[in-house]
Amino acid sequence: MMLKECIVDTLKGGYCGGVSVAPLIGFHSAWLFNVSFREAVSSGELMAELQVRAAKLYGVHAVFTYMDLTFEPEALGAGVIWRDVPAIGEPAPLERALEIVDIGDEYLSRGRIPVFLRAVKSLSERATDLLTCAYVSGPLTLTAETFGVKRVIKLVRANPSLLKELIERTNRLTKLLASELVASGAECIMVLEPVGALISPRSFRQLLLPSLKDLINSVKSRGALSILHICGNANHLVELMAECGPHALSIDKFVDVADALRRAPNVAIMGNVGTGEVYALSPNEVYELGCGAVAKSKGRRFVLSTGCEVPPYTPPENIKALVKAAKCAPG
Repeated sequence: MMLKECIVDTLKGGYCGGVSVAPLIGFHSAWLFNVSFREAVSSGELMAELQVRAAKLYGVHAVFTYMDLTFEPEALGAGVIWRDVPAIGEPAPLERALEIVDIGDEYLSRGRIPVFLRAVKSLSERATDLLTCAYVSGPLTLTAETFGVKRVIKLVRANPSLLKELIERTNRLTKLLASELVASGAECIMVLEPVGALISPRSFRQLLLPSLKDLINSVKSRGALSILHICGNANHLVELMAECGPHALSIDKFVDVADALRRAPNVAIMGNVGTGEVYALSPNEVYELGCGAVAKSKGRRFVLSTGCEVPPYTPPENIKALVKAAKCAPG
């Protein structure tokens, strides 16, 4: 069975005779092949080349674009600064937020969005034996990154009706981008919603869940796989994440694999080896962490991965150890 077929079967809730492995590799590939981070996220062809080379080196089942949470806010007017990897410097003005996000198809031609669309097209052409994956920021995270995380989170209590409207309008842009990524060759869309971990289950249900459902249904309607990613401690959200309807949940080290499989019986689970551990521990220790996750999964409905994108300077031996752990005997 091809690597792609195995992970596709797993994400659809099936079993491919083993555990798929897909650590979230991004900026690491630029460091690995001695390319500047800024150059790597400014050229779609270069990003794809680096990612395919890294995927082949490590023997993973899926290849991703870079997890760059700045290129979408940048397209909406947020300022980006380059401190090694890109980060948001100056948020867009919250006072004009409704006007700013009401831009329609023009969004797809702004900033570096065309770079990521070209990267996906190139990935799909260069790595036909791997699952081609792309990221979009979830609507709350895109709103928060664009207009300032602290200011947006304050709206949960101060003005929830405004926040809900912002999330709904931002979601239209996210759906637009996800659709174009699929049209460009993405076979799987991972929705990044880390800011979701900062709100209560009640707020998640009232403010965010309807838009996430809508986004994920839109991705699925276009024939692509969908993964909902919330890093950090999302223990209070596991059932709600599954209720959004993705094929899989991407979880961090704080959420136990066996517990997530029990609480979300109708989706696959992806994770949950911490990125700090993958970066700082010895290869043997990383291998043991990976084997532990595989054992908890019993080899079913599980993709071994990292809880978020691996740090750029992660030792290659540690990523190889994690990939090797996919062959550990399930519990």
